[in-house]
Amino acid sequence: MDLTCRPVAALRRTGTESATVVLVDLDDAFADAPPPTDADFWLARPDAAAFARHRNEFWWCAPYVAKAVARRQLPHALELLADPVRHEYATMLAWLAGARHDWDAVNPGKDLSRISRYLTRGDAAFVDAWLDSYVPARAAAIWAALDALMSAYGPLAATVAGLLGYDDDPAEGERTRRLISEVFPAPDTPEPQA
Repeated sequence: MDLTCRPVAALRRTGTESATVVLVDLDDAFADAPPPTDADFWLARPDAAAFARHRNEFWWCAPYVAKAVARRQLPHALELLADPVRHEYATMLAWLAGARHDWDAVNPGKDLSRISRYLTRGDAAFVDAWLDSYVPARAAAIWAALDALMSAYGPLAATVAGLLGYDDDPAEGERTRRLISEVFPAPDTPEPQA
């Protein structure tokens, strides 16, 4: 439970989120408030343009992670891996959950903490790749996480595209992976232990 205290005037100006429960209302200022729900956190179906934009953002930004690893800019590589790459992966994973349940009151939780309850056993590899991308600041670990996310993202995006009836562009991922392998060699030198 999150407890927030706000002036009544501010609540009247901005409103409340759907999960809000007013604990004390001495003046009946919120007597007509609807019962709390998690509706503000339900997933919404993306349109085809949003799907394509997010898919493109994942593939467009993946080489920046590889470049940062190649330059041994490991904190930067981790930041890029987290956002935008892992963030875009998580967006597609959330859309998979929404599509699996026809967008009917799907709330995967903060930071997708409840995502697994909306996915099938066949989707476990998609979740595993996402969870395994939380790695330490080691070049080989970051590289492996990026590679695993890219390997899983193509099939994940294709699955979501199929469920939504949208076009997928697997060649975009293939081109990105080829670019990374040709321009940024995988780290092969041992790293010092912390």
